[in-house]
Amino acid sequence: MNELVTWQGTGNALKQAKAASEPVADGGVDFGATIKRHLAELRDTYNQAEEAQRLWQVGELDTETAVMLVNKADLALTYTMELRNKMLEAYQEISRMQI
Repeated sequence: MNELVTWQGTGNALKQAKAASEPVADGGVDFGATIKRHLAELRDTYNQAEEAQRLWQVGELDTETAVMLVNKADLALTYTMELRNKMLEAYQEISRMQI
């Protein structure tokens, strides 16, 4: 299970890096698509953590792996909340600018 988690995480990170660096038609990076990908990965991370908890409860997964996956999900949520806070601060700063 550890190898599966490691390979999935590596594959997801590579896919995200490639997709985030691909320009859209007008030459920029599609911000909305990047956010959607991040939220989808957050959802997947939480689903993995829930599955790990279930497997641990029935004795099919060792404690170390279950804790690692739950901590990974917690870290992903913390990162997402900080990203949301930074985007909200940027929006508020822009909205206060005089035109």
